[in-house]
Amino acid sequence: MLLHIDVHRHRGRCRRRRERAASRKGDTNHPGLATWPKFNAEQRATMIFNDTCEVKNDPDRELRLLVSNG
Repeated sequence: MLLHIDVHRHRGRCRRRRERAASRKGDTNHPGLATWPKFNAEQRATMIFNDTCEVKNDPDRELRLLVSNG
């Protein structure tokens, strides 16, 4: 189990690795991190930066539909 401060450091490392990979090669994927597919309206792949970095497809679907149908 990670301590609170360690979680923040881990999230920061994940984001920095993604940013560096994107700026170097135009792709956010980096060895050692979950593969983040390109976004499309059907899957809505979203990277969740948490204790572990993971991709979820349309993680807030119900909320998004509720707000968009307003």
